[in-house]
Amino acid sequence: ERYLDKCLSTHPLLADGCYQNSLVRTFSSATTITNNPPSYCAGQPTPETHPELLSPGEITVGITADEYAARRKRLVSEIPANGVVLLPSGNTVYMSGIIPYPFRQDADFFYLSGMIQPGVLALTRRQSLVSISNAANSRNRASPSPGSPAIDGDNKGYNGDDDIVFTLFIEAPSEERSRWDGARVDKAAAKAFFGADHVHYVHDLPRWLSNIVGNHLSENPILSPSNVSSSSPSSSSSSNSSSSPPPPTYKPLPIYLDLDRQNAFRANEIRQILSAIVSQIERQGANDHTPAPFQIIPFKPLLHTARFIKSPAEADMMRRSAQIACRGIRRCMQICAGVESSERGEGEKTQKITPKWQATEAALAATFEYVCRAEGGAQRMSYPPVVASGSDALTIHYGRNDKVLDPKHLLLMDAGCEFHGFCSDVTRTWPIGGRFTIPQRAVYEVVLEAHRQCVAAARPGSSIRQLHALSVKVISEGAFRLGLFPKAKSAAEIASGLYREVYWHSLGHNLGLDTHDAALCGYDRKLEVGAVITIEPGMYVPDDRIRFRNFAGIGVRIEDDVLITEGGCEVLSKDVPVEVDEIEALMAAYKAGTDDERAGN
Repeated sequence: ERYLDKCLSTHPLLADGCYQNSLVRTFSSATTITNNPPSYCAGQPTPETHPELLSPGEITVGITADEYAARRKRLVSEIPANGVVLLPSGNTVYMSGIIPYPFRQDADFFYLSGMIQPGVLALTRRQSLVSISNAANSRNRASPSPGSPAIDGDNKGYNGDDDIVFTLFIEAPSEERSRWDGARVDKAAAKAFFGADHVHYVHDLPRWLSNIVGNHLSENPILSPSNVSSSSPSSSSSSNSSSSPPPPTYKPLPIYLDLDRQNAFRANEIRQILSAIVSQIERQGANDHTPAPFQIIPFKPLLHTARFIKSPAEADMMRRSAQIACRGIRRCMQICAGVESSERGEGEKTQKITPKWQATEAALAATFEYVCRAEGGAQRMSYPPVVASGSDALTIHYGRNDKVLDPKHLLLMDAGCEFHGFCSDVTRTWPIGGRFTIPQRAVYEVVLEAHRQCVAAARPGSSIRQLHALSVKVISEGAFRLGLFPKAKSAAEIASGLYREVYWHSLGHNLGLDTHDAALCGYDRKLEVGAVITIEPGMYVPDDRIRFRNFAGIGVRIEDDVLITEGGCEVLSKDVPVEVDEIEALMAAYKAGTDDERAGN
């Protein structure tokens, strides 16, 4: 029976969290499934349908429903009373005809909801108690028109002056769509599992927005031209007109919405709905000077500020994502250890590897993805892996990955995985043949020293820009020692601008739900406990032997994921060595067969 329970919980027809009724095993002495599945369809794993994946109380792996609710409360509490946040989910994107790309949720929507499916729109309000009371009194005096939706939160309990109301708009059930794409979240799950206060279908959104704007106008009436003129001192000849109170200032409804959000669900329709509301009010006002009923305010700045700092649960997920990526890179290092040069005929060199198909950049990219997803449990890559051998490493975002491995070359691998929403981003450079040549080691040690110093300097109060300046100083000193710029009289002269020929990217970036996370928190933002950044200095010597001699064509980058702590930082991606001696020792162990990643050693 334990085996049967396992089969039922992993059966493809049951694995999406959809249970309309408790399943009865009429062929067993037991009457129902032990884990007592819910009577709703979440459209994604739940603790009841996937107990091996989710713990009780979690919406997504490692993150609880309480944490998602706290995020919403913290963010919406920062907007004005009666403000509205309108946040669409990601949308399905198609590569050709009806063939979709694998769906990835918009990171901001995921951060506030935990939903990993398309076709949803969240409307979150900070509704004041005064506003709710006024609206309720208004409805007590006059019955709503047929089909008019009620205001969110009308029958909720309130604690304090304001209340956060979380409403989800989902797509109406479609039997035809379910046959092709599977069932999605239903109203019961939106409330019981995702914590929504109210749930409606997307086709009701126009009425809801019109209702919200209309109620705002009833509390903050736009003055008609006649009212404005009658209250204006210049419109009255009476001396008493100066004592008349000035017309009140109209405050438009603040709607927090990012109109530039990529691949947003129903983005065009949202614009059309808001435009229609404005047009209707302008017609009613019959005046070109009628003020706008609402103000669109970008929500991303608040979101990115919140996402900049990771909670302890988020930090743990980042740590696990980095560990999985490190495992994938170590497996690729093991494969490289089997690449050897051998003589085949007089003076003719070739490469051999066992098995032969693994002797390519493409095979390493495939191996990394296999290890991360099949063995580590990651859902996807954070970005297309960079597997660059030889001078290909001079291209920062090299993505062809189509060369045969040469044991004389270095291999630069920049790769990461996404583990239940959290991205890793790790880079290592190692000798395919197992040992650095003298020029390779010289360049590598310059980058390694920059990496060491920047990791040591990463702490609360520092910034990515300050750390980048430190990396420029160290890289410039190394370039001066190597004689890469013979006309330069000092390292300071190289640091003044010449260094850009061998080091032209930033030291790092924020990391989290996106590879380049919280992008609006710039490089001058002071680091705080809980921030996660990458530290990735590099040196890329142009492939010009006349100018750069034996250093020509050598590209090195070392990248770690770093969590800022009270005393400094924690390197999350420490499971792959960066020291020269440790790399060579590991490659030698792989070559001798005394260390085998495939055995989990």
